[in-house]
Amino acid sequence: MYIPDWSIVKRVKEYDKNLFVKWLNYWERWGVMRYEESENNLYEVEKLVFMVENPDGSYRALDGRVLEHLKEIDLQRLNEDNLKDRLRDLEEHNEENINKKEKEAKNDIEDITKEIAPVVRREMQEDFGTRNIPKEDVREQLVSRYGEEVL
Repeated sequence: MYIPDWSIVKRVKEYDKNLFVKWLNYWERWGVMRYEESENNLYEVEKLVFMVENPDGSYRALDGRVLEHLKEIDLQRLNEDNLKDRLRDLEEHNEENINKKEKEAKNDIEDITKEIAPVVRREMQEDFGTRNIPKEDVREQLVSRYGEEVL
């Protein structure tokens, strides 16, 4: 029987009281286990959370990486409330980004409009009268109504 490093066991227990470390004879690896209630709630069963091993599958001793890995894969702590909070934060962040981009686009459009407005106004004044009627048509109407000598 193998005895795990007590400091790692203590830190795992501090992280979650239902977790414990156990030597798995068949695989010759340390395993982080969890006590969970059985389906009929009459007793607790041991469930393997993960085996302590290197990424290539080779043996690894118990060390601080066990807790890091445990925090990465812990779905029990990512419950519905935490997920809703995280989603709400992401949505707020996205909304802020969208509003910022819309404001920047609006400012760009206003700047462009300010730059080209005098040119467009000048060109329109050359082509159109005050009632948006081409000057040539207005002159013809005035001549036909009042005569050439009045103008």
